[in-house]
Amino acid sequence: MDDKIHELEAKMTFLEDSYSQLNEVVVRQQRDISLLNTQLDQLKDWIKSLQESPPPLKDEPPPHY
Repeated sequence: MDDKIHELEAKMTFLEDSYSQLNEVVVRQQRDISLLNTQLDQLKDWIKSLQESPPPLKDEPPPHY
């Protein structure tokens, strides 16, 4: 009986450790996803601003002329 209890305690300890490690991975991935979404939104805004007002074209010759 004691052997079964010790075996169950060992399995539970292993499962708790696995759960903790998986939780850390999920939290880190969520942080990364949030950062990537923010960067993607910034890029979208930047592209949109370029499309709305393209930089003016210069008719000046290059400086080496």
